[in-house]
Amino acid sequence: MEMFPEHEYCLVLVPHQGRHVSLLRLMQPVREKLGQSFSHALYMIHRAALYTPMGVLVGSMDDAEDVAEFLEDESEPSVFLDTLRKTPATPIGVFEKGLGALRGEAPVSEQVMVARILGQVVAVVKVALAPTPGLFPNYYEVEELVDPSQYAADEHLEIKGLVVNPIFNNLVPDLILQAQRLTGTCCTYALLPPHLPIPDSLKCFPLVPVRRQQQPEFPADLDPAKTSLPPSIPMPAGPPCLVHTNYRLLCQRKRDVDARVLIIGGSDTAIAVVEELFSVPYLNFHHVTVLAPGGISTKPPQYTADALNFSELEMLRHLVHARALIIPGAMLSLDRAEKKVVALTDEGEELFLHYDHLILAPGLRDQLIDSLTAQQRNVVGVFSPQDTLQEAQLTEYVTAEVVPQEDVRVCIYGTGIDTMVAAQRLMTLGVHPQRLVVLCPGEKFEPVPLDRRANELIMQGAVDEGITFKYNATPASIEARQQRLTAVTLEDGTVMPCGLLLSLGEHKGVDPRLFLAL
Repeated sequence: MEMFPEHEYCLVLVPHQGRHVSLLRLMQPVREKLGQSFSHALYMIHRAALYTPMGVLVGSMDDAEDVAEFLEDESEPSVFLDTLRKTPATPIGVFEKGLGALRGEAPVSEQVMVARILGQVVAVVKVALAPTPGLFPNYYEVEELVDPSQYAADEHLEIKGLVVNPIFNNLVPDLILQAQRLTGTCCTYALLPPHLPIPDSLKCFPLVPVRRQQQPEFPADLDPAKTSLPPSIPMPAGPPCLVHTNYRLLCQRKRDVDARVLIIGGSDTAIAVVEELFSVPYLNFHHVTVLAPGGISTKPPQYTADALNFSELEMLRHLVHARALIIPGAMLSLDRAEKKVVALTDEGEELFLHYDHLILAPGLRDQLIDSLTAQQRNVVGVFSPQDTLQEAQLTEYVTAEVVPQEDVRVCIYGTGIDTMVAAQRLMTLGVHPQRLVVLCPGEKFEPVPLDRRANELIMQGAVDEGITFKYNATPASIEARQQRLTAVTLEDGTVMPCGLLLSLGEHKGVDPRLFLAL
């Protein structure tokens, strides 16, 4: 710093899989632009962060003017300023404020901490004693990070708002440590909106997994046809994203991991991999990318039943969007020598994605379309939705081509509960049930194995709606006119006229293109 007084920043390039020196603990990583893969990771620091230790004080009305200037570009500065203007200036020292709880004084409900370097405001944080910390273990797996029984109810601090000058993001752990000392607390939480990226200023906080709730059980004689709720009921946005840290974790800083992890696919396995990577409290992954057609959905499949029986709220528990970069798109080619993937986004943009670790987890896919000839695979009207992008394309086709033409029939091939889920979805879009034909490959339609009563109720409800069933019906080929589906030919030679064939994974397998990566 003394040798280069005219320079404001120090930049360091580190190989993605290289070892970190102790100097990097003072610096913060710089996120690379999408599609621009550089050979090294970039770290930076501003000279002001090296001048003097950051001072943190309990803010008061005397700090309101400086804080207002610091927050002039923020959308809601009143979150901090209203509290500051209500806090009177006092000559009591900082540590005497923190010892107020030991003297029996009533704790202040909310406080704003102001961090300064060389007299300039670099960060403000609004904190409050967590009102109900005992509820967190009921809905989040807090025990993965800390034993809640070892801390009293008044030792939990909740962050209500945090604004940091981006060049000082690496000083946030020091800010939280000093806030804990001033308030006499040991644990710090922050609740964030679901399925949104976690701000860079809070990435020093480990992410707490959401606890999976027990599935409700219904009586065996329940008739779904008489008790089902209308599908238009809006669902909540999902559980908040909970990040947590404590004194021990703040003193043992996270190790930065610059290795580029590229995950292909949006299957349950891909979601689990991302969740496990970010559940390690002492590792901070900076380059985790998920490439999946349509991105990662926060809702269950529209035309099939979720294999893991997650409800819509439980799909949000994975919080993949919190720290991984989600790219809606598909892999076009793979260069193993260069460790590079050529991807095509859903918007048609071509990207080059470099990786150090490649994880292929697209899940199993329906094999009916793969069994068709190359010419037949391009026929319009044959669908097997595997991801959110294909679901959107199917929904658009049904709305534009199937619903307006009342003479177009729809064939649904399958024998599982997926057929009824798809039928219900098509009916919701406006397809009359009498136009639906279920092609069952077996002699009986048993969507729920070993549950005779459930199968009877499903069949009764489907027949009452007007859905037609055809047994021992396996598609052998399709017929088309001007590349549009006109009929399905079964193995026994029967021709089923239809304008839409929906195959729902009766025969699943691995995408043949994946073997190119082996």
